[in-house]
Amino acid sequence: MLSYSRLSRRIEHPDISPINLPEWVKSQCLQLMEYFGLVYGCIDLALDKAGVYWFFEVNPNGQFLGYEEICPSVPLLDTFCEFLASGNPHYFRKQKRPRVRFKDFLKSDGTQTSLAWQQKHTQAPAKHIYQD
Repeated sequence: MLSYSRLSRRIEHPDISPINLPEWVKSQCLQLMEYFGLVYGCIDLALDKAGVYWFFEVNPNGQFLGYEEICPSVPLLDTFCEFLASGNPHYFRKQKRPRVRFKDFLKSDGTQTSLAWQQKHTQAPAKHIYQD
């Protein structure tokens, strides 16, 4: 389980690096997710100078890709894609070389391909909903 400093995003050149949470913190996070029936969520925590962990929220629609842009050594997009493709709510990433990098997606025509796919496979809204 990885953790990042939210305040770091406010700094022009943030120093973000992955850390391993203590097992008891990781366990409580997983219990919280199970209690709320969440398979995915971004948990905001803080660690104060006294070594106390503070819980702020769990966001079931949390955004995370910006962190991969800042800390490319952490393959967040690849991990999330594998998690979704696995269909396993208990998915755990095994160490391996990532195939999908967020920076590569941004450089590619992936955004255009994604939009084209959405237009092709998404039903257009009913005309009676929009009236000029």
